[in-house]
Amino acid sequence: MNFRSIFFSILLLSIFSCSTPPAPVTDLVGEWQGVGGEGISFTWTFAEDGSLTIVDGTNVMDGRSLGGKLSWEFSEANKDSTGEYSALKIEANGLNIKKTKYRWVKAVSENQIEMGLGDLDTPDERSFAILTKQ
Repeated sequence: MNFRSIFFSILLLSIFSCSTPPAPVTDLVGEWQGVGGEGISFTWTFAEDGSLTIVDGTNVMDGRSLGGKLSWEFSEANKDSTGEYSALKIEANGLNIKKTKYRWVKAVSENQIEMGLGDLDTPDERSFAILTKQ
């Protein structure tokens, strides 16, 4: 091995050792904003008490608008089959609705998450959007 090969190997090792994967999503509490596929802005506000408010364009969905409760539950341990995304459980329990839906969440950076649709076992990667914590 010549000097150039050794230098290049050390350089590559140092680059890869410095890059770390994003931290896990540990705290969703707060306001997160993003833009959907149709260019419509949306805001998800996760409260400490487990309640949720979603503003999509000019439409607001929360416990009051449902005549009941809109709540969320998140566990980093509830992963998809690839182990990359964690499930966010959303329950709507109102006068005319009783539904449980799931979203898939992955940390992108300290203040950004990627969130999208999918069934309980598999995220639908075509539907993901980036949300930034405000």
